[in-house]
Amino acid sequence: MSTLEVSSQKKRGYNEGKRHFRSNKRQKKDKPVKEGSNEEVILADIRALLARHSLQDKAAGSASEVNGNLDPSNPSALPEPFTEIDVTVVELSSTGDGLALNPDSTHVYVVPFTAPGDTVTAKVVKHFQQDFYSLADFVKVVKPSTERDDSLIQCPYFASCSGCQFQMLPYQYQLAHKKTIVEKAYQNFSGLRPELVPAIGDTIGSPLQYGYRTKLTPHFDGPPGGRRDNRNGVRPKFEEVPPIGFMKKGTRRTLDIEDCTIGTDAVRRGIKKERSRIVREIDKYTRGATLLLRETTERIQKDQKNGDAAAEAPEEEKKKKKKKMDAQAVAVRPQASDDTIIEDRGDYLHKKTCITDNNATTTEYVDDYIFTNPAGAFFQNNNSILPIFTQYIRDHVLPPSTSSGTTPKITNLIDAYSGSGLFTITLSKMFSHSLGIDISPSSIAFASKNAALNNLPSDRASFIAADASNLFANITFDAEETVVVIDPPRKGCDESFLRQLIRYGPARVVYVSCNVHTQARDVGSLVGGMEGVEGGAGPGKGVYEIESLRGFDFFPQTGHVEGVAVLRKKESSGGEQHGALVDAEVADAIAESNSTAGAGAADGVEDASYSGGRDGVICAWDLNLDSRSSSDGHHRSSVAAPYDSKPKASPATTFRQQAQAHTHWINDIALVQNNEALVSASSDITVKVWRPAAQDVSPPQTIGLHSDYVKCLASPSAHASWIASGGLDRKICLWDLSGAGKKLEIAVAEDEGIYRDKGSVYALAATNSILASGGPESIVRVWDPRTGKRVTKFVGHTDNVRDVLINQDGDTIMTASADQTVKVWSMTAGRCMYTLTMHDHSVWSLYSTHPQLSILFSSDKSGLIAKTDFRNVAEMDEGLSVAVCQEHEGVHKVVSAGEYIWTATARPSINRWNDVDTEAEVQSPETYRLHRSSVATTKSRYQSSPYQPSSPTANGAAKKQIPFKCVLRLSNTSYFPTIQARDVESPTLYSMSSAISVREQSEATTPASPARKSSAVVINDAELHIMMPYHTLPDHSIEGQNGLIKHVMLNDRRRVLTLDTAGEVMMWDLLKCVPIKSFGNRHLEDVTPEVNTMESFAHWCAVDTRTGSLTCTLEENYCFDAEVYADELELEENIEFRIDQRINLGKWILRYLFSNLIDEEIRRDEAYRRQIQSEKRQTLQRENAPGKIQIPQTGMNDWDDHASGATSIATPRASNGAYLPATAPGLAIGPATPAPILLSHGTQHHRTLSSTAEDGAPLEKKTSQQNQTRSSFDKVGDYFSAGPYPSAGLTSPAINGKPAMTPSDSQEDQRTSIDGEKDEKAGGALFGKKFNMRMSFSMKKLAKTQTTESVSRPAVVEEKEEDSDSKSSQTEDKVVDDNFYGAIQKIRNAYEDQLLEGAESLQSAIAPSLPNETPVLKPPLATTILIQEDRPEAGGVADLFEGTVGSLGLQADLIEKVAPMWLGDVLLRNQIPVKDIVKVSFILEPYQGILPSIATDGNNRLNANRMLRAKKILGYVAERIEPQPEHPDPNASKPEEYLELYCQNQLLPPTITLATIRAHVWRGGGDVVLYYKANGQKEIKHVAEIPPERFARTSDGFEGKPSTGDSSRQS
Repeated sequence: MSTLEVSSQKKRGYNEGKRHFRSNKRQKKDKPVKEGSNEEVILADIRALLARHSLQDKAAGSASEVNGNLDPSNPSALPEPFTEIDVTVVELSSTGDGLALNPDSTHVYVVPFTAPGDTVTAKVVKHFQQDFYSLADFVKVVKPSTERDDSLIQCPYFASCSGCQFQMLPYQYQLAHKKTIVEKAYQNFSGLRPELVPAIGDTIGSPLQYGYRTKLTPHFDGPPGGRRDNRNGVRPKFEEVPPIGFMKKGTRRTLDIEDCTIGTDAVRRGIKKERSRIVREIDKYTRGATLLLRETTERIQKDQKNGDAAAEAPEEEKKKKKKKMDAQAVAVRPQASDDTIIEDRGDYLHKKTCITDNNATTTEYVDDYIFTNPAGAFFQNNNSILPIFTQYIRDHVLPPSTSSGTTPKITNLIDAYSGSGLFTITLSKMFSHSLGIDISPSSIAFASKNAALNNLPSDRASFIAADASNLFANITFDAEETVVVIDPPRKGCDESFLRQLIRYGPARVVYVSCNVHTQARDVGSLVGGMEGVEGGAGPGKGVYEIESLRGFDFFPQTGHVEGVAVLRKKESSGGEQHGALVDAEVADAIAESNSTAGAGAADGVEDASYSGGRDGVICAWDLNLDSRSSSDGHHRSSVAAPYDSKPKASPATTFRQQAQAHTHWINDIALVQNNEALVSASSDITVKVWRPAAQDVSPPQTIGLHSDYVKCLASPSAHASWIASGGLDRKICLWDLSGAGKKLEIAVAEDEGIYRDKGSVYALAATNSILASGGPESIVRVWDPRTGKRVTKFVGHTDNVRDVLINQDGDTIMTASADQTVKVWSMTAGRCMYTLTMHDHSVWSLYSTHPQLSILFSSDKSGLIAKTDFRNVAEMDEGLSVAVCQEHEGVHKVVSAGEYIWTATARPSINRWNDVDTEAEVQSPETYRLHRSSVATTKSRYQSSPYQPSSPTANGAAKKQIPFKCVLRLSNTSYFPTIQARDVESPTLYSMSSAISVREQSEATTPASPARKSSAVVINDAELHIMMPYHTLPDHSIEGQNGLIKHVMLNDRRRVLTLDTAGEVMMWDLLKCVPIKSFGNRHLEDVTPEVNTMESFAHWCAVDTRTGSLTCTLEENYCFDAEVYADELELEENIEFRIDQRINLGKWILRYLFSNLIDEEIRRDEAYRRQIQSEKRQTLQRENAPGKIQIPQTGMNDWDDHASGATSIATPRASNGAYLPATAPGLAIGPATPAPILLSHGTQHHRTLSSTAEDGAPLEKKTSQQNQTRSSFDKVGDYFSAGPYPSAGLTSPAINGKPAMTPSDSQEDQRTSIDGEKDEKAGGALFGKKFNMRMSFSMKKLAKTQTTESVSRPAVVEEKEEDSDSKSSQTEDKVVDDNFYGAIQKIRNAYEDQLLEGAESLQSAIAPSLPNETPVLKPPLATTILIQEDRPEAGGVADLFEGTVGSLGLQADLIEKVAPMWLGDVLLRNQIPVKDIVKVSFILEPYQGILPSIATDGNNRLNANRMLRAKKILGYVAERIEPQPEHPDPNASKPEEYLELYCQNQLLPPTITLATIRAHVWRGGGDVVLYYKANGQKEIKHVAEIPPERFARTSDGFEGKPSTGDSSRQS
């Protein structure tokens, strides 16, 4: 081996670095370390290195030095800058630099281009004393290590250029090191416990270690010393050609580089070419520039004549290749030149060139996929590893097979940060729907182009331009059937994106990242949980678990590694994840009330407690005990000792009342207005007030809305007229409790210009003069609630601020943080006065009723509840802190009243504990020492001598004491007796658990959340082991119910399997709204394959269990997409359906959820018709008034009867162009529009004018508004109507009963097909199903949206025809409301028009669907209906209405105001907005060519409605291969009886649909290939050749498509 020596150069002839650093003076100011940056990564490695070398004290100092608690190491011991020293490298950092220790192992030197074991000479450049490391330049190798091999180096610039770090290391060693980079990333930055991170897979290497980079961007700096002076016309000039290359390691200088060995051959030639160009054109430049060198590939099919092609492939194989490749065969094999590289790739040649124009288009091939991309845009730079990489993603994007051999069904792909579509396109064949999303419209345009180049239809791979931080707002994919692929930039994912992802909750997540450190941080949020994001798992608890982790070496010779993390949603969460999701279950918020019993009560005091759960319910509880506290916030009587053999009996808490306040989790509640009202804040973005003590108790009323989850509330006093709320929308709002709305809004995110993703409010406290808030930035901000201006801010916490308290005087603020501390801030001094450290875990809740906060209750993530007493002490850290009790998991809320404490956790129960009397003395251990003996003047609660007996009381009884085991150390500087020796004879269960807890605490320590190392230093293990809570069991529990934690939507999309916290699996019928079968305590994954069917239906509802109940959401975009064949239903009543009749699931369920409303509207409609007819008679009453008026005939044109044809809506005009309207004798009114045919029997038909020759032709196809309205009810042949269905000809439900349309088809035909069987769609409804054997449904109303009117629907009355002189002016001027009542208004307007036109009676226009279209359903009357409105700007929904199925008729007035118009059209008029048919493309071929082809022109590529059945396809085949008999035999065999259909060598049943075939049989992309054959049951006579013109227009629902070779005709 040879040694390497590098000479340093001090000359700086050019303005190097000016492009990157504007002012060197500004660089002196220390900047905060960015997350995931090299600085943060290397700091973590340095701290770990120091800790591993038995430097616990120094390592603790290193970690603490950042917080300013210890002095830095002695600067005199460090060498002067720019001196050379010899050091030995002990390990490689994650940045690729070597780490060396100084002789006494107290300082680290960071030296690049070194290997572990190297002894090198390094030049010290800069010291970072506070972080115990120095940066140094590599000078030479003194003694190489066994791992170093300088003969491997291929680049002359290595050890100077900053591009590569590992050229001296064997490649296998590089791969092994990159595996440790991934391991350390998850140790240092994920915040996850080791058991949550699986073993890291071996790094997958690159096929090319050199010559792999397809893109390089060298640069040169501007001319030295000059700026452009535009005023004087001075332009800086280059005196010589500047260095062109890359940055020199550790400097701001550009290193002149003539060649780069890691670039591809084409790129390396491009370097030389561009350098020559710069030399020639340097006079054209006045500033520095960055050059682009990007490889592009042209794929050329080898010429068979020259013998380069392999043996001729089969015809089908050639067709397949022709579809995939975008290259033309050439006659002459191309030759390489100075600008091109020719590579032999088997059947193809790759012609590679270098592009230097940022706006040019490059082409790359990944396997057989082709990708075009702007040359300056991002695309993976190592093409050689991409086939291996994409295959790995394909192998892991779907879940592995379960033990039962089944694979969970995932049909949808979302590719966030999709770029030009690499993952969307290469994975598209595995999914039914693939959606790529990117912020760049240019990338989306190229992605769509790439999908077309790879022959992917838009229904398989689509792309939209949107910010990934807001991409899930309009996603309609079922989360349980969706996988999300993430490939963000180096900074990782935005916090808002991760919150959306957790809320959406896809079944799987594949996270690809070029920065494994930010990836680890983000994966830690998905697995460990995010503050303030439930995602169905609870705050602080993750939704996902890591399935696999592995690195890919995209950049050999460098320190970079690409990470791939595969996450799956947790399969069984149990109580750990969703224990709170029950019907009156977890109280994430609890409050105490000391309200009086009410008017008429004598002198009793009735105490009440309130709880808010994740089901959105607020419950009131009777405590049945006297919880009145004394003025100092402490209880009156002493508290029982924990070891009483006969604890006193206490009354049980009983249920009083409840209210369904919210449709999402309740995050906080607060009592206001003398405890007469309760305000609640919820994740449904609302703030509501409930008055349970009112005489007429009404449901909770909304007093305000946020634009994201509302996390916390704060009331300044019991008599205040306002309350403050804070949320994840980074706003604090003050609401008027009397209903006057918002008083003030504080935009936290705008404070000091912080990042838009920062500023979320997790904690609030208020007085009349100040308002304090805390959040994830670890900053406590204080505001003036009168002006909204920030008063001050306190910085000192190192993690999220979880709770805030303010004393009565407003001069002291207490804050609890996830950094395990409680800090006491002084508003007067403007700083932190005390840091309390009685907790060893994240502190979640604070509670105090003492005016000066002298008695404090606190709870933490481990479940510990501490009571701290600051009374009668000179300093707060000299108070007494007692471990009152220990819950099994984190305590979200703690409150106290009287002699009791209540705790709320993620479990479905609220526990009541006995309080502890902190005025009692503390038992001291038998042997102890004083830790802080300097506090001699302070009155101590501890006994002065360990041998002093307990003081007798007046009656001789021993005074109760607090066991020393229950005392917590209050702070690092507080007085505390510590044990000198442990009593080994008395170990306890808590000693073991405490030891384990301490060890886990130490192992889980990260820089982001350091453990309290001072406690570990001062208090020895023996002392920690014996801490135990005062109470081991609660005094009483309010038990909750079991809620749902997981669900699976079955393939029929009508049944759902659910799993609850008790482990029971239940099956639910979404249409009946009831559970239909229990499977007992089993695994959900085991039951699913037993009951699932091989079906595929359109997504029509979204189901989730986030509130512990089954919630079914219908959106306007898709709720009418799913249909089911009537003959497949099991109905109680015997109903005769049409052949192959389909029932729309969305319309079906809505019809009977709102049946009582429909009945009420029919009753109101009848009353309204009677009223207006009566009013009409009264206005027309006069003596001798005729009952009818006959309009006389006129002589122009003839009168036509309606039976003679369609009427024109245009005003009839004379042949000379004059308008001569007919008049009615006695009335100066002319018939503007011919009167309609009245629906009542016995009404005389009025005669109308026919159109003239001038107008007749174009106007005969128009329909008046009245006729449009009438035709929707009178039409015959409507597929969903009760009338007879036309049977003439072969019709296919796949395209709604209409023949394939051509431009020659008439408009009437098109209109008929729409009225007939066009796929329908309408707005959405949210169905929430509450358990207790009941369901609740809620409907979502989309804000500011309108349904599209179609020909089959009545026109909106305010719209005007272009030539509408004959229309009634009354009709033209009428405007209807954009709500449910608007649908009623349209009906009533039609009544009024009929009366104006002379109708004698009115028939009801309300025509709900009939049982033969929507069979009768009987949902439980207790099923709750919610109507919500989308708030796009808020990212959530707002509740507009709540009721039950049984009460909707009584609430019709409110529904008419808040429900959307489309719901009225569906319920009252049986009209659904028209939507384009979703079709499936397929190829229909005879099996082995035995039977004739269906088309003589060779075009056997068809498409049809996805609901088309196989028997319809066989009927289509029979019609085209057999001659049709002149006299059909009614007893003839059906085509499905003598023909068979195959796909993938599988016989298809006659009733299977195209959608099911594609999803479960074909299971791939492209056109489905179907084969037909005879089964021998009938002799088939071949038909004569079918003329192509006959094939062009069919009547059976199929549309012929051109063959794949004719691209010009493809649809």
